[in-house]
Parts: sequence; structure tokens; C-alpha cells
Amino acid sequence: MVYRKRTSFQTGLIVAQLSEFSLILGSMALSLVHIDAPMPGLITLVEPITIGVSTYIILFSHQQYQWLWRWLRLFERRIPHAGGPDQDEVPDDHTADI
Repeated sequence: MVYRKRTSFQTGLIVAQLSEFSLILGSMALSLVHIDAPMPGLITLVEPITIGVSTYIILFSHQQYQWLWRWLRLFERRIPHAGGPDQDEVPDDHTADI
């Protein structure tokens, strides 16, 4: 799949959040002795921080993209996708036609 830099950027911000599922995986890894005993405590400590921070990161993702879009060209292919509009420029409005 080939996505444009805006789609990839926003998707990356959304999936960066550590979810409650990490607690399940951490407890399973502890029971299978794949991790040491202090690790679930660290996961529990980091999880609320990432949930709180990622909320604001997701809310302000448009502003972050406007600030970083020139540098994100490094990660985009020369011919990103055969169809769809060209999104090399930051659009002025974000209205949706329904």
C-alpha cells in the first residue's frame, strides 16, 4: 500500500498511543516469563502518560502537519499513488462535501 505523507503522518500519531491492550500483553508476557517483574509496573506508569499526551497530539495533528509537511517529503515516494488529488501542498480549508 502506498499512502501519501499526510495519511501516513496522521496514522502514525494515532497508533503511537499505548493502549489498555499493552497491560494484557504485559501480563501475558510476565506469566510466560518473557519479561521481568518490574516491566508491568513500567507499562502501567507509561500508559496514562501516553494516553494523556497522545490525546493532544491527535487533536493538534493538523497544526503539527502544517509545521512539518516540508520535511515529511523525505518519506514520500516520488509517485505516491496513481489516483487521487495531489496533496503536496497544505490545503487551506478542510471542508468535506457530503
